[in-house]
Parts: sequence; C-alpha cells; structure tokens
Amino acid sequence: MDQPLKALKAQKASLESEIATLQSKLSRVVAAIEALTAGDLFDEIQASYSRQRRAPGTLKQMAFTVLYEAGEALTAQQILQAIFEKFGQRIERTSMSPQLSRLGQDGVLLRNQNLWLVNPERPVGSDEFYLLKHEGSLV
Repeated sequence: MDQPLKALKAQKASLESEIATLQSKLSRVVAAIEALTAGDLFDEIQASYSRQRRAPGTLKQMAFTVLYEAGEALTAQQILQAIFEKFGQRIERTSMSPQLSRLGQDGVLLRNQNLWLVNPERPVGSDEFYLLKHEGSLV
C-alpha cells in the first residue's frame, strides 16, 4: 500500500509542477498580447478622444453657445471654463477677450462691467450664425 501512495504523490507533484510551468507560460503570452495590442488600443482611444473633443466652431461660436445655454450673464473666466467643460478646449483669456468684444460690437452680446450676456434684442439671424447646432439640437 505504501508503494501506490508514493506513486500517486509523485504523480501529483509532477502535475503541480507542469501546472506552474504552464501558468508561467500563459502569463508571458498574455503579457505579450497586451504589449502588442496596447499601442493599437491607445491609438484608438486617442483618436476617439480627439474626435469628441475637437472644437466644433470658432471661438465666437463657442462663446455664444455657452452664454446662450447658460441663460445668464457670465464673466470671461466663466465662459472659458464652460467652453472647456462643453468642448474640451482650453483657450487663453487673451484669445477670448477680443472675440467677446467683437460679439459686443456686432450687437450679439451685451457687457455689464465684467459680465457678458446674450443680447435679448440681438440682430435677426445671429442665432443661426453663432449658435453651434448638431442635427437640430444644441451641441
């Protein structure tokens, strides 16, 4: 009886060793697959992110859209933050200020000290020109 038990224990140890070897090989194969596909996955994610976060229009259009949707007066800094949140675009204040001034000169926006708001009596057609739309709805 002692002999069959020894043989079974030896067979068990051999199988456990084979399993450990196979698990090690499997880990290396999985790591190789991940390494080979990681670049493809990264490129795909980056391309998708770029498509989603691309600026859909001009600075003036983005500013008008966020002010229109806000429905209240905002500071230039709040407009910049809203543009970042909505469109994923970081814009320097020095780039945005002239655009806001132009929208004010066009009669599309009103300025009250440091606050900008959509002119309720804006020129006819300005919404169609400045408001960014996507398939009939706001972007």
